[in-house]
Amino acid sequence: MRDLPPICGKRIILRPFDPSDAADYSAWLQDECLRRMVGESRLAPSEVVEKQEMWARDDKMVEYIIADKASGRPIGDISVKLEDGRPKFGLMIGDRRYRDGGYGTEAAECLISYAKGVLGMQKLYAEIFPCNTKSISFHEKLKFWKVETSVDDRNRDCVVYYRNL
Repeated sequence: MRDLPPICGKRIILRPFDPSDAADYSAWLQDECLRRMVGESRLAPSEVVEKQEMWARDDKMVEYIIADKASGRPIGDISVKLEDGRPKFGLMIGDRRYRDGGYGTEAAECLISYAKGVLGMQKLYAEIFPCNTKSISFHEKLKFWKVETSVDDRNRDCVVYYRNL
């Protein structure tokens, strides 16, 4: 989905990816623990740009950078992607300094509001690795509920959570 409008929260802005974000994004993915929790691999800045450009062309994907409103600095990303007709929700706070400070919750609330009010979505789902207990707690706080255990598209165990909007 193209031409995404910025979405402003109190402390964050959701905005489309800019190639200048690639170095930060690549740096986040050097963190082995983060990669394990989100199921991503290391990416060089050029690979980040390629991936983001691919996502920007995908009509079934809404992908935003989460930026600190005060500094404009990218701190993570958030997305909704239609997979098999179901809207899959994903969020990553890549910059360690912004974890556990409510930035992810604020970003999620902004995107959930956009998904419901602008995109007309009625439900979201998330696939979470069982070892990612912080993400499980986060989704439960956002009123997602556990539906089942499953395997993702790379055949890894995951827990599936849903939320009505």
